This record gives sequence, structure tokens and C-alpha cells, in this order.
Amino acid sequence: MLKSGTCAANIRDKIDSTRLLLLRPSLASRAAASALTPAPAPSLAPSVPGPTRLAQGSSSTVASPALSGVEEHRPVLLHRRQKNHCLLLISVSLEVPSRTLIPMSQQQEQSPSLDDCLKLLKGERDEQRLAGLLLLTKFCRGDDHASIRRAYDAVGSQFLDRLLRTGMRKGPNGGSDNDNRDAYLQLSVTVLATLCRVPEIASSKEMVSKIPVVLEVMSKESVSPVLEECYEFLYLTSSTNEDGVTTLFESDGIRILASPISTFTDGSHLMELSMKLVQLMLSKVSLGIITDACLVEMSTIVAAIIRQFAMLHNALKFDALHLLSAIFSSDYSGPLKEELGRKTNNHWPDYLLIGVVAILQNRVGM
Repeated sequence: MLKSGTCAANIRDKIDSTRLLLLRPSLASRAAASALTPAPAPSLAPSVPGPTRLAQGSSSTVASPALSGVEEHRPVLLHRRQKNHCLLLISVSLEVPSRTLIPMSQQQEQSPSLDDCLKLLKGERDEQRLAGLLLLTKFCRGDDHASIRRAYDAVGSQFLDRLLRTGMRKGPNGGSDNDNRDAYLQLSVTVLATLCRVPEIASSKEMVSKIPVVLEVMSKESVSPVLEECYEFLYLTSSTNEDGVTTLFESDGIRILASPISTFTDGSHLMELSMKLVQLMLSKVSLGIITDACLVEMSTIVAAIIRQFAMLHNALKFDALHLLSAIFSSDYSGPLKEELGRKTNNHWPDYLLIGVVAILQNRVGM
């Protein structure tokens, strides 16, 4: 994320200053006040040179040139020094839990305030809003709906869309530019999943419109943290808006869910979210329509659910049972059963038997 010629000492100094910014409210407040001043060289941290906004299309920008006249598609633009500083903020924020670095007795007084976050989110420059999003991920709890709502109103949907699309663009030169975009991508997906904890935000048209983009991210990403946040976002948006379920299916949701499902650990959160997403689609879309569109992929998903029914011994086992009951009792399950029978290494009948026997034995034991 920094030039290869930068010495190790300078890198350590920048990381140390970044940690101080994230952990000390006095510095966070100073950063917010500095970022909101009209001076040409504001400062986000005491030891890092201030950013200077470049003209659009400069060679030092992070992403490709903006689309002419379309604000929502304009990539996030940062000066090279701004870029290095903000990427340090992103990497430290996402990889180093700040609450593990300070005593519990000091956490409350050292937490950044919501006002600091809102001032940055309302800023006119990209680096201000990036810093605000980082503060949001550090101190805003998922159940604090009022604060999340205020933060969303402050930053707006357009900047989040630009950040997400900037993170998805892979530069032709590869190297550090692609690493930069990975950091933007992880931040944007994390923030979207956090915002969607509020049902009113999750059900909004702006969030539903991002479902195809998040599915595209899932089709290209294999990193577990990013993938899990994508699944969280899909479930929260689809469970609060029926249009989200329709959009999920029409955007190749079944195909994308089927691709990694056999690699998930039994009983994992990713497996649980996958099953919930399939259940949502079946509640809105006929099994006949699903199997006509993607029979092979649906059989892969069903085979994975059958394995969960056999292997698990918790509430998710019964979720799998109810889902399988709905699938196999459907008038349109015939082609699906035939496709399951054609699979190599076909263990699903044994898994069904194991699951049923386990439930019966448990009932007898009670």
C-alpha cells in the first residue's frame, strides 16, 4: 500500500500514528476539526502530511477516470499521500481490534464520539468520508439503530456506491493498485452490512439496488471476511423487502450461492445464511421456476443441506429438515430428485437416513 522505497521506520511511524488516531478521542476530535477546515492541507493524523485534492483524472488517483457528468459513478479520488494514509487507516481498522489494545476501564472515555464521525461523513472530500466510515466501523454497535441511521443520512447512498464500485475495479497494472481496491472493497462491504442492521435502511430501494453488485463481488471473492459480510448484506436486504428476494433470484443468486456452498464448514454461519437465503427465494419463487433456470446448481445446494441435516445436532438441523420437507414435497421436485440421483459420490440417501435416525433416537431418549 506504500511505495516500495519507503523505509521500514517511516511505515512503523505511520502505523503508530494511525493506531493513536483510532484509539484516542482527543486525536479523533482534532482530526475531525482539521478535516472540516477549508485549508488546502488538512491533517487526519499528527504525523502524516495533510491531503491536497487533485483534479479529476490525475495520474495519482486511486481508480480509473470518472464517468463524465455522473456523480454516482465517479470513483473515489485521493492524492497519493492521502491514499497511503487512508489505506493504512483501513488496514489497521479492519485487522487490529482497537478494544484489545487498551484497558477496559479506559475504553468508554477513549471512544470517538458520534459527532466526530458525523462531521467527517458530511465532509465534501473523499478522504473525510473515508475517515468517517472507519470511525463508524469502530464504535457503532449493530443494535444502535439511531446512530446508524444518523450516519447513513450523513454519508448518503451515492458515496457508498462509488466506494463499492471503486473497490471492484481491478487496475491493468495490478500490484499495489489492486491491493488498494481490495481494502476499499472490504471497507465498503463491511459498512453496508452494518448499515443494513437497521430494517428501514435494509429495505430501501438504494440497498436493494446494490444486490446485483454484491453478488458480483461474491462471484469473484473467496476471502472469508468479505464473503461473510456479503451474505449478511443479502440476507438483511432480502428478508426486509420482497423486491430484494426477486432481485436476488433474477441476479443469478442460486448459481452464485451454489458455487462455494460445498466448501463451507458444517454448521458455519456462512452455511446458515446460505440456507436462509434459499428459503427466502423458495418462499417467493416457485421451485419449478428455479429448477428450470438452474437445476444443477439447485441440486448442489440441496445436497449440501441434506448433509447439514445428517451432521448437525442443533437448531440448524431442524431448519434443514423443514427446508428439505418443503422442497421434496413440492409438485416440481421430480427433476431435482433425478438430478440428485445422477450425482457422482452420491451420499444424499445415506445422509437422509442418518438425520432421520438421529431425530428418532433423540425423541426416544427423551
